[in-house]
Amino acid sequence: GVRIESCEISGHGQHGVVLFGNRSGVDRSSISSVGCGGVWVVGGVARTLTHGEMYATHNRIWDFALWMRSYHPGVRWGGVGNVYSHNWIHNSPHNCIYGGGNDPPPFSNATLAIAIESGSGSECVFENNTLDTCAYECQDCGAFYTCGQQGQAWVNRGNKLRSTVFRNIGITSLDTPYRWAPWWPTGQIGAYFDDQMSGWEVYNNSFSDCEGGIVLGGGRRTHIKFNSFENCDWAIHTDDRGMNGLGAGNLQTMLTSFARFNVTEPPWATRYPYLANELEDNPAWPEYNQISYNRYRLVRSFMDGLSPEAFENYHSSAFENSQVNGVVLRPCSGL
Repeated sequence: GVRIESCEISGHGQHGVVLFGNRSGVDRSSISSVGCGGVWVVGGVARTLTHGEMYATHNRIWDFALWMRSYHPGVRWGGVGNVYSHNWIHNSPHNCIYGGGNDPPPFSNATLAIAIESGSGSECVFENNTLDTCAYECQDCGAFYTCGQQGQAWVNRGNKLRSTVFRNIGITSLDTPYRWAPWWPTGQIGAYFDDQMSGWEVYNNSFSDCEGGIVLGGGRRTHIKFNSFENCDWAIHTDDRGMNGLGAGNLQTMLTSFARFNVTEPPWATRYPYLANELEDNPAWPEYNQISYNRYRLVRSFMDGLSPEAFENYHSSAFENSQVNGVVLRPCSGL
């Protein structure tokens, strides 16, 4: 029940705000000029899908990570059933929002470790945020980043990224055909779902002046729809890294993690009944994804990575995506 409201926090070497628990959060505050992360808000229990009801809302967070330049984002998240909305996060050398997936507990406290289940993130909502001027000192990174590398990709479910503005992310010139490695997505990305991260709803977001828009890195059952992309090198990258060396080493870790969650019993079986058969359903395939009703303008490539045929062969679909010429695509929300 801790509420931090209308505070100004700045000028020290650690994190701005760190909150773990239930029904607590930070609202309408400004956090800046800190050595590490802006705010760290985590709560809930993944194994039982118990909501933490934590929140970070209506904050301005900028000029953080002054000392620790990477993996110290404006908002660090984890747990179950939390809300991160209406934040303006800008001027970040690395991530603006980071968490879930392989994000470990920050301290050795056993209670906190149990509470967030080694960084799992499920049924969280990210909405009406603005992420501006991020990821300018890194490669293979995202302004919004979550990763399944430690085996959490299949047990991070029910998360939503919606109505958020991404702008000025990485290299934005269409005259710069830059890739830090020829076999990899471009280095600086708006929203990055890495290493088979699955089960996200990504809709009604806008990406402008971004090197890359969205990476779906081998994940399953993610829906990307009603987004707009303008002046980006490419809009959406998809791949099947679980089928090759980029993700094959992650599969055993994922199986071990998956076994920790009793997905054949409530509440998991009730909310996500398809998980009971996930191991028999081509587990390394990037199946059942949908990319639809997106718009783009001044984009060199809309879908990058898998060919349309390969995408469809993985029981995924892409339809009603359209190029728009002669107009400026305006976001529906944001700051």
